[in-house]
Amino acid sequence: MKLEPLHPQKALITLEFSIGVQSRAAALKGYLEELLKSLTQSLDQEFTPVTLLVFNQTDWGKNAPYPYGFTFYRRLKNAQGVIFAPADYPARMLWTYREVILQAQKTGMGAPGTLAEFFDLTLGHELGHAVADQLELRTRVRWIDEFMATFLYLLALKNTNPDALGRVLQWAKIFSVGSTENTVDSSLVKPAGIRLKKAQKRLEQSGASQVTRTDLGAFEFPFSRLTTANQAWFQAQLLQQAHSILEARGADFILQAQDQLKNIKGRGEISKALLKLEPGLKSWFKVFGS
Repeated sequence: MKLEPLHPQKALITLEFSIGVQSRAAALKGYLEELLKSLTQSLDQEFTPVTLLVFNQTDWGKNAPYPYGFTFYRRLKNAQGVIFAPADYPARMLWTYREVILQAQKTGMGAPGTLAEFFDLTLGHELGHAVADQLELRTRVRWIDEFMATFLYLLALKNTNPDALGRVLQWAKIFSVGSTENTVDSSLVKPAGIRLKKAQKRLEQSGASQVTRTDLGAFEFPFSRLTTANQAWFQAQLLQQAHSILEARGADFILQAQDQLKNIKGRGEISKALLKLEPGLKSWFKVFGS
């Protein structure tokens, strides 16, 4: 006879997935559950379960509003938080990021792992959005919302997998370098299924590997209009600054942010309140130029 526990553990992450991706879906669910459990302990707060959807390209096209491969978080009309994750990462997407890596290699920096692992780890950032949502830290000011999600992600990763945190920070350094040229070195990277000349032409036409905007205004909606490398550059700045504050203040930063930002309305007032909470952000803004 199988006996059920008297007090079964509440599922922190609920899961739905496409046919054929059960193993991957289970692994990602376990990763996010570990992070969410850590945040529950660090912040001494309970969270409503978050749903993880792991879809293949066909199911993604039927349910997601963004291109296949790019993870994201959404709160549905019924208030359910949902994270979308792909069954795999398209070769075109990997190619563009690899071009950015080549630029970093010219400065002596090497990749700390595979891009696929890095993208899987960044699902923690989407979980950060879900947690910030439940903590009522969703301000509608994009850079602040992204910063809070990033901070929560790093807080959880620091407590669950410090080695992975180190790799994420190394990736941030790489993406901070960015790319100013559209060049492809076939001796270093050539993903299967893409011909070199076609990839070169695509990069030249799209400029996807270039960082063209570093002003904070460009980070606001529509963020998707920025190149892939440019989006990665902004996220890298958030990662590095969030980690700096995490090392200095720990989980208290989030708890104090809850108190400081409570009931404050308007972009200007919200920004002022956050700068009051963390004055060091003012000097950080210099990386974004004027």
